[in-house]
Amino acid sequence: MEMSYGLCFPQLFFSSRYPRPPIQAYNDAHPLLLVRTCSSDDVDRKELYSLHCDNEAFNEHARLHFPFSRAYNSFYRIVGSCNGVLCLTDDQMTYVDNTILWNPTIRKWVRLPRPRVTFTSHGGFDHAIGFGFDAKTNDYKVVRIVRLVDLDLEECPPEIDVYSLSTGAWRNVSHLGLPYRIMGKATQAYLNGAAHWIGADMEKRCMMLVSFHMGDESFHRNERATCRETCTCGSARAVLRENRVVVYMAIAQVSAIYFSVSKCESYLGISTLYPTILSGEISLVPGLRNGLTIGLLLDRLELVMVFELSSPSIFSAMFKRGNKSSRSWSGIEGLRVPVLFMFLTIVLVALIMFIRHDGEKPSSSIGLVKQKWNSFDSFAQFNPTAEFRNGTDVIWQIPDSPKAVLFIAHGCNCRAVNFWDKSPGCPNCVGLPEDRLIVLNALARKFAVLTISSAGRCWSFGEERMIVKGIITWWVEKNKLEKLPLVALGASSGGYFVSMLATDLRFSSIAVMIAEGVFDQIDITKDYPPTIFVHMPKDKGRKQRIDAFLRILKDEGIDAAEIKCMEFPLSPNFLADRIPALDKTTSVKLFDLFRDKGFIDENGYMRADGRALPLKAALKDSKISLPDVDLVHHIKEELNLAFAYHEMTSLPSQQIFDWFESHMRLSRL
Repeated sequence: MEMSYGLCFPQLFFSSRYPRPPIQAYNDAHPLLLVRTCSSDDVDRKELYSLHCDNEAFNEHARLHFPFSRAYNSFYRIVGSCNGVLCLTDDQMTYVDNTILWNPTIRKWVRLPRPRVTFTSHGGFDHAIGFGFDAKTNDYKVVRIVRLVDLDLEECPPEIDVYSLSTGAWRNVSHLGLPYRIMGKATQAYLNGAAHWIGADMEKRCMMLVSFHMGDESFHRNERATCRETCTCGSARAVLRENRVVVYMAIAQVSAIYFSVSKCESYLGISTLYPTILSGEISLVPGLRNGLTIGLLLDRLELVMVFELSSPSIFSAMFKRGNKSSRSWSGIEGLRVPVLFMFLTIVLVALIMFIRHDGEKPSSSIGLVKQKWNSFDSFAQFNPTAEFRNGTDVIWQIPDSPKAVLFIAHGCNCRAVNFWDKSPGCPNCVGLPEDRLIVLNALARKFAVLTISSAGRCWSFGEERMIVKGIITWWVEKNKLEKLPLVALGASSGGYFVSMLATDLRFSSIAVMIAEGVFDQIDITKDYPPTIFVHMPKDKGRKQRIDAFLRILKDEGIDAAEIKCMEFPLSPNFLADRIPALDKTTSVKLFDLFRDKGFIDENGYMRADGRALPLKAALKDSKISLPDVDLVHHIKEELNLAFAYHEMTSLPSQQIFDWFESHMRLSRL
């Protein structure tokens, strides 16, 4: 059994609306704690919920009936609680539109309708969910903030919807706007009628508390919370503690109870301890004895003591508030106060310095980014053919003596024209840096390349699959390439599409880039093609899903592998090396601009994803003139690449095409 301490409930866990709940309420002076245990059996995985008394014995008060079938993603994520109502969502790994409001006291629940923004309708996304109560209208509400991963945040604000229990429907409130970025699946802290998250101001490069007020449905920034510098080495979360929202910076993964070290009167020692349960990531300074560790509380740069949970007995022993005689504190009170104070001060300074560093990273991109935009001039030149067929753009090029056929599927909000430079055969082509280099790599390796535009913003899995299959079959037969192996590469939405299309076409192998595929939605047979995942581990949620699908494919006897793409620092000439229309002088000016605006750190590493940076505004202020205003999109693609969170990449092209060539076989359309 796996145990997690998911939430600490206030005394209002039992709603006052129901004077006779099926479960007898506990003494209001002693809140009840909800404990969830999850079976580690993948075949018969169950979630068990129980209430425990908030005392040293940690007695079990009652067991709750969990009425739902097992979650699609192993277990449900607890968004929050309010007046005895829990909000659960099944979004840990794959895109499952399943959110539930559950009142275990009266044993009733409501499954929310399908939201407006889904993977099918908009492609890949990150979302944050908030849950709370609107006292004005006596209504429970759920707010959903969606950031589409393939869109530029400077031009496309997040999609925002609010669900009201009274109406049973979602409403689009994207017009409210949200100038701050909230990371996907960010934890919320509900207090005083508002849901709170950690937000990031990308322009000022800092973090703050962002709240959504359920009553007037408006976003607010907590002006009293100091704006802290962001840290790319971890994440942060907001939790509710003693009727205030607290921010924790995250670096190391542990499960822990946090004890705040309050201000000491006359430096007489640690006075009052406020415990908060939190399962997640925190900043740690190792080396202290007796299981005690130091962490950093960012809202006031306040030190916190951290005990790692090793057993329920330790959990209950520590949870006695203000008990300085607890064994967990043995050895601490015996320290002399000046020594303790000096040590804590040193630890605080050291930890702040650690957080402001991005870790030990190479200070140069030499060896990481070798290919330049013109590296293939002697091997391959663009000479594509464009055609409009079945309502979409079809663009291709066949080298002399081709050895294989490569179909490439773009991501959301992209088109086939992105892969090709403008030429007489394709006057509307735009040639984005990474897209074009993938094609040049393919042509240099003697792969015939076929690109097709999706019918909508993103690829769909129904009729469009059959249309694309028909176009590929027609094109291969038309050019007499039936005897050549057929391979496919898809990025983001295109990655999901290719993984599904592989059930309809006989690919020799496929590459799924910055996507985990749809392997949880298809029957994987022994004929499924060898699959290589090209991903950016900084996207931790996607990495977890890829890890799971790698195991599934290998268990089914499918050859599967992965390529991890890591972040790297920019150099003054980097953009000129990657973008055909930029000269070195402009590239150096842009690099200086990024440094002056704080877009990069002292070592040249991106502080945030390029999509989230106010690049257009910065260019306008700097008066740097680009040869073409559309080059902003080319620049942002390369900044996204350096940040390494979610972007098409040509950097591992050699490994990708080595994979294709090592799995060559005849296609059978």
